[in-house]
Amino acid sequence: MGKKLIIILIFIFLFIFFFNKKIISQIIILNSQKWIGYGVSLNVSKIDIITGILEINQVKVKNKDNFINQNIFEADEIKINFSLKTFVSDLVVLDKVILVNPIFYFEIKNLKNDDKKINDNLDLVEKFSDNHQPKIYPKKKRDKNFIIYNLELEKLKVMIKYPKNEKNLKINLSNMNFINVGNSEENNKKFTHYKDIMSLVLSRAFYQIPDFELRSFIKKNYKIN
Repeated sequence: MGKKLIIILIFIFLFIFFFNKKIISQIIILNSQKWIGYGVSLNVSKIDIITGILEINQVKVKNKDNFINQNIFEADEIKINFSLKTFVSDLVVLDKVILVNPIFYFEIKNLKNDDKKINDNLDLVEKFSDNHQPKIYPKKKRDKNFIIYNLELEKLKVMIKYPKNEKNLKINLSNMNFINVGNSEENNKKFTHYKDIMSLVLSRAFYQIPDFELRSFIKKNYKIN
């Protein structure tokens, strides 16, 4: 009788843990904030462990302090197909991720050509600087990395805020698709680091910017050909 009770209690615990949307939401928020270094808020609307389906809505990634826009990223919904081996390995494997109506907010503090005074909310200008030195992170004994095999951005929008305009410059882009996105390689596959996605999105938006001064500034400082 004691063994049966233990099994039942374990089953109840697993059921509550895996199917409680609030718990799943908090786990995703904490891990997302750890990965990207920005505040995150979201709501899990659907979770099915058996079929590997996860749907999230009300997704917001908070902007850095001292910038105008409240968020750096928003999406109406994120649809995820994940692998069950995610739960037994150090690698979060997402077979497919669809961002529905994603909006990236890109802010530039000034348009001066003095590299020391250029500042943006994604730190992209630092990455493209001739003096940029990639960060070297200490190796951890156990770290949860992730890889997305197929990332789709549906009805993508980019909002660009710069001193000349009081409001965001809105740019509508066509859908974008990326293969093998994450922060870790799997089986030595080539992958696109998630931080490089914004650079690629900015490159696509560049050709729709009507302000010649802004285009010249971005071309020079963000190495867009």
